[in-house]
Amino acid sequence: MRPRPPVLVSLLAAAALLLPAACTMHRQLPPLSDAERAAYANDEGFPLVRAGMTTEDVVGLLGPPTSVDSDGTNHVYRYRGRGYITFAPARFLDFPRVIEVQPDPEERGS
Repeated sequence: MRPRPPVLVSLLAAAALLLPAACTMHRQLPPLSDAERAAYANDEGFPLVRAGMTTEDVVGLLGPPTSVDSDGTNHVYRYRGRGYITFAPARFLDFPRVIEVQPDPEERGS
């Protein structure tokens, strides 16, 4: 009978196997087109946010939100004068992702 490996060694081995997979889970979005870049330059970047983007993608496009709320499950990024974006919670080895974009020029950001 072989002795069992210590639990720590088993956990480290599992982490070493999952780390490369975790690094490839973040889906890269295609680069912005010239029209999309122009819209962003004219402060029209909010309509470019689409379902499936990560919080990192959104903040890279729009900058940090005016405020962040939570309804217990989802996070809501609010942008004053632009609207709000709802993110589904992160799943195992993934990031929170956009599930709703609601443009609203009357958004107060609080």
